[in-house]
Amino acid sequence: MVKKEEDRPVKLLISNVVEPNRIEEYLAWSTRITKVLRGQRGFIDSDNIAPSLPNSTEYLIIIRFQSEETLNEWLRSEVRETLLREASPFLKIKEIQRAKAGDIWFFPVTDQGFVKSPHFLKRVTLSFCIVLPLIWAVPTSVSFIQLGNLIPDPFSFLFSVFIISYLMTYLIPRATKLLGFWLYPKNNQK
Repeated sequence: MVKKEEDRPVKLLISNVVEPNRIEEYLAWSTRITKVLRGQRGFIDSDNIAPSLPNSTEYLIIIRFQSEETLNEWLRSEVRETLLREASPFLKIKEIQRAKAGDIWFFPVTDQGFVKSPHFLKRVTLSFCIVLPLIWAVPTSVSFIQLGNLIPDPFSFLFSVFIISYLMTYLIPRATKLLGFWLYPKNNQK
């Protein structure tokens, strides 16, 4: 049986930039919110990722729920609102995105919940417009740079795939933001 779109697991990706002198407060709050999440209907698990750069105060939280419905319940809950108010003194920036299991697309979250996924054909069109030039230009450039076939063909192919993958992960989010007016029409709120 194929799961309906709404029944697929969903991730909430939260980027918190914390005031440098209030990290201990943030960590205590983060532990408390994780305990609260464990009691929420549909909650699967969460990961708290500390900053990877020495001078960074950006913490990443990944929260997984069983469905959009259970995630939206959490997003609209009074408990969450209370916890967010408590965090406001030590959070400088908070960004939230969500993704369904298997999606490479990330969608903005609004106060009313998150935005629906763009129509399948719009996603295909955008991907096509990004991938087509890449699969033509990158292998052509790599073969030009090979300098008389000094690099064996299998390595050229792998190098091309790596560059295309890297560029796609860079270009797709930017194209999504640039073409947001087309991908996410105003009436696309859930």
